[in-house]
Amino acid sequence: VHKTRGDERSRPMDEIVRECEQLAERGVREITLLGQIVTSYGRRDYVHTDGITPFVQLLERINAIPGLRRIRFTSPHPRGFKADLIEAYGRLEKLCEYVHLPLQSGSNRILKAMNRPYTRERYKQIVDDLRAGRKPRLAPEEMGRVEAALRQGPRSHGFRTNLWTLPRVARVIEQLTGVQYHPWHVWRLLGALDWTLQRPAQRAKERNEAAILHWITTRWPA
Repeated sequence: VHKTRGDERSRPMDEIVRECEQLAERGVREITLLGQIVTSYGRRDYVHTDGITPFVQLLERINAIPGLRRIRFTSPHPRGFKADLIEAYGRLEKLCEYVHLPLQSGSNRILKAMNRPYTRERYKQIVDDLRAGRKPRLAPEEMGRVEAALRQGPRSHGFRTNLWTLPRVARVIEQLTGVQYHPWHVWRLLGALDWTLQRPAQRAKERNEAAILHWITTRWPA
């Protein structure tokens, strides 16, 4: 791209933040930062502060804007996933648990032939680091209320049977905190609480994962 459009250029950080603030004032709730190798933002224009890259500094400032609820970005480069960005996923509550990783081949030989400076092992390490750094999006006091509610049992919250399921837990969390969780994301929260659902829900999750794995391996055999 640089051979046809010239060197990378970054918009001023203050200008981007001001535009995001104006969008939030107009009711926008989600911002997507778009750039060619977006994680390289500002590398020639801004200094690293306490090990924080300019791109993560930008994420921090947008995260502080009142009214905004979600932040995404695309497209990054594997080199951009340094410790500060990995940690940002755990501490910036508005940064969505979503990442676009444009893996161009699963073969190291092909990646090398394409002059790509990374390997499939590096991609897996990025994914492992992102998963390890995830944290619950609820405050400690909210986590305490959720755990107390789970211990009371489903019938205490208006359900007909005394069996917790993922959708039921998600509904109780929303009633207590106002935070909407997709049922399958509830598993991470329960792990943080060291809480295990009854066997029927566990078996349903395992069957779902097995079905997905079967579909992938059938469609794209190794």
